[in-house]
Amino acid sequence: EAVICDWIAENLCHGMRAFDRRNRPFTAHRLLETSIILSTLLSLCAAGNLWRPPITIGDFLSNPVDILLSILHQPSLINDLISINIFIYPALVTLDRRVSLKASNETDATWQFYFSAFILIFLIGGLSNLTASSMTRLEVSGTKSAVAAALGYHLAAYPSKVLFTYMGIEMNASSLLFGISSLAALVTMFDKLAGFQGWNAGSFLAWVFGGLSGKAFGDYVRRYGLRWF
Repeated sequence: EAVICDWIAENLCHGMRAFDRRNRPFTAHRLLETSIILSTLLSLCAAGNLWRPPITIGDFLSNPVDILLSILHQPSLINDLISINIFIYPALVTLDRRVSLKASNETDATWQFYFSAFILIFLIGGLSNLTASSMTRLEVSGTKSAVAAALGYHLAAYPSKVLFTYMGIEMNASSLLFGISSLAALVTMFDKLAGFQGWNAGSFLAWVFGGLSGKAFGDYVRRYGLRWF
């Protein structure tokens, strides 16, 4: 068992332990990826939907947990894993650095980081899905809103950092949000765009709300700090 774990850590985790309490961003990143993989397996094995994302405020009030589970609902495995690695993980690293600077001790830093990461990914992402669902009457789910929230947070916390490079073009959070939003708008209007499927009015609104809310969250953290309790 130890040999298998060591092989996974070396070959699939970039030489880092998959779950290491000293490396909070990578552990949170792996937990999110594991949740997406498990959700994919459950959706393939179970008959029907295991849960449905909330559509109205009434649906949310009757089962509030669904707003969090909407992030994991009907995952697009490859796209989600790529997005988590490229867009969400850097935001988690930046969040952890800010926590480490302000926390009084390591235990406090751990609590602050995971609670803040939960707010950023699941609460902001879930509320963005709910808002978009309520406005469009479409079932909006998935990680798009969480990815946008992570980019919005990074825009507020570290706007100059290059997150993605393609054909020599360096892109930070601002250019990524603008570029993806533009492509998503085109897909929403014209229905098809090569390599950019899976968008509609609901998911586009969730992306916009996620990006704006993530930016507001980052501004709040920068101004008031990360002490939640």
